[in-house]
Amino acid sequence: MPLCHDIVPRVAPHLVNIVKEHGNVCITWFGPVLRMVIAEPKLVREILSDKSGHFEKFTNKRLGKLIALGLASYDDIWEDFQNLTGDVISRTSFGSSFMEGRRIFQLQAEQAERIIKAFQYMYIPGYLFFPTENNKRMKQINREIEGLLRGIIEKRERAMENDGLGGDDLLGLMLQSNKERGTSRMRMSTEDVIEECKLFYFAGMETTSVLLTWTLVVLGMHPEWQDRAREEVLSVFGKDKPNFDGLSRLKTASDDDTV
Repeated sequence: MPLCHDIVPRVAPHLVNIVKEHGNVCITWFGPVLRMVIAEPKLVREILSDKSGHFEKFTNKRLGKLIALGLASYDDIWEDFQNLTGDVISRTSFGSSFMEGRRIFQLQAEQAERIIKAFQYMYIPGYLFFPTENNKRMKQINREIEGLLRGIIEKRERAMENDGLGGDDLLGLMLQSNKERGTSRMRMSTEDVIEECKLFYFAGMETTSVLLTWTLVVLGMHPEWQDRAREEVLSVFGKDKPNFDGLSRLKTASDDDTV
């Protein structure tokens, strides 16, 4: 099978046929459930940006609370990419609290796997209240994650009270924003900050890891660019450890036309 960017006909051929036959806005049935198919880009953009609340992000509130209160999904991707992405997100989110952040990432990854297992039983009434090994571990992970995040937040707040600096990472920016708003109703609660940090992990891990995976797929489709990028990296860094100054000199890797 030749490699191609147009993957929809192979992944979801039934939807492609429905749209061809009935237009960009049509309906279909998933068993007894009626579904609307929308393939009109402008309409899709309007739906996703609509703030009325009709577009549901998570179908199960109890399972959603164990991950993050936002739009997130989990995919089977390379472990190396997950670890790399986790390190990047940990530093971006928590800066100096990197090791605690890395532990949170590991717990979130385990939580995602256990959530997948729980999904097959989610339609059994009250299943999440059953004292199964998986359910008990999910609740334990959730308590540990929230405890770690709460500790990091409280430590950062104390540091801000002492020197007035919140840092330039995600957590620091959110806490600095809270400080500037004072007692305003727009101020984020500690629980809100915790949920934002949890969501940042899942959204960042998913999108960044998939992007890295797809980058390797495209490089495999165009090996000449892979050779050029490798030669450039070796010429700039040699056997030295990569640094920010060197990264700015990588023209092939940062060329928009190449990407």
